Amino acid sequence: MYETRHRNMYSKRSFAVIAVAGFVAATQVVAQAPLPGVIISPSPGPSVPMPPPAQQMMPSMAPPPQAVAPPPVAAPQVKPKVVARPKKPVEAAAIDSDVGSVPKGPASTRIGLLVNGEPITAYEIDQRARLMSLGADIQSRAQARMKELASSESVNARWKQIVQETVNANQGKTREQIMAILQEKQKVYSLGLQKQAVEQARSASIPAMRENAKKELIEEIIKLQDARRTGATPDESMVDDLIKDLALRNKMSPLEFTRHFAGMGIDVMTLKARFRAQLAWTDAVRKQYSHLTQPSQRQLDQALENFTGGADEVELQLQRIVITVPPKLDQKSMAVRLAEAEKLQGQFKNCNGVAALAARVDGARHENMGARNVSTFTEPSRTLLLNAQENTMVPPAMTSTGIELYAVCGRKVIKAAEIKRTQLANEERQGTFERLSKNHLRKLLDSAIIENR
Repeated sequence: MYETRHRNMYSKRSFAVIAVAGFVAATQVVAQAPLPGVIISPSPGPSVPMPPPAQQMMPSMAPPPQAVAPPPVAAPQVKPKVVARPKKPVEAAAIDSDVGSVPKGPASTRIGLLVNGEPITAYEIDQRARLMSLGADIQSRAQARMKELASSESVNARWKQIVQETVNANQGKTREQIMAILQEKQKVYSLGLQKQAVEQARSASIPAMRENAKKELIEEIIKLQDARRTGATPDESMVDDLIKDLALRNKMSPLEFTRHFAGMGIDVMTLKARFRAQLAWTDAVRKQYSHLTQPSQRQLDQALENFTGGADEVELQLQRIVITVPPKLDQKSMAVRLAEAEKLQGQFKNCNGVAALAARVDGARHENMGARNVSTFTEPSRTLLLNAQENTMVPPAMTSTGIELYAVCGRKVIKAAEIKRTQLANEERQGTFERLSKNHLRKLLDSAIIENR
């Protein structure tokens, strides 16, 4: 009896020793691992934040997508005038009334700054500092904190308690089974410590971010004021599209992305405000300086003097018929839909009748796609289109959107020199736009009245 009891006690003790040793080693590995983060910058957009007039764009260059935010222009290092004289308090109702996912405390309406009479609240400054902290380099600080947690007495005492509870709750199971359970719990516990270390490191960086947050908010207020003066109004649907893009890049739905931000103490409206100011500012600068951004043809000719090589590209005038397919479709029904598509291809005569062809099939839609570069298509459509003759319809292909048929209504080879010319024009336009934007912001900052409250 004594030997059995002693053997059980030894087994529990050995589990604890092995599990604790494994936990310490595992947490040290986690401490050195790359830290989890969240993407807060939009997808790389077009090279020119201010698109050129349509008639000056090369046919091979599709207009830049309107849902992508322009790259932010670097702020000039200019100190605006700061006035300390008292002013009549601004009513809380003057503050943006958007309600986000993070509750606002009693200090949310306290005014920290006035920018040409417009308020910036303490809450907005705190939120922007938290947002900026997401992009801060906290890797080394978080790893150091993780090592501290991994070796702390309280953390190890809690892990020993978890081990003991696990062993007691799994009497009768083999040693291997209990160790497997402990390994899973160890993984969860270590990741929880890592999250705690990241949050503590990020919180520690927030105070240093406040001054930068104030500067960024001051510039955004000035940009929005100038946008209102010029009649530039940001499209809210574009702001929403940017949030959707970020959610997708972080592998979340927009609602999950909003909740994830809230879990970090950040209202997603803070990120929307940043995008809104960027879009409004780009439009405002474009309205005022678009006539100065076009490069001269002589400049482009000189830049192309020594250009040799490069691949020509094929541009097609396309129309498309898409036959929608339900997500759950049996093989027989799919064969019927493919047969309908093949029948439409056989009935094709010319591009003037594509819309009428689409009308013959239920659930089919017609789209005039205009000029498209073949290189932008995926296989097998790319090869089919590249080999197709003008005024023909390629065989149907299954895609994520359904069954697609393309009618090739025109073909043009864009020479490499023309492609290079368009690229150079875009680069020159971008550089000029950025210089004009910086100079304009500097002038606005010079004349701004900033009041600390």
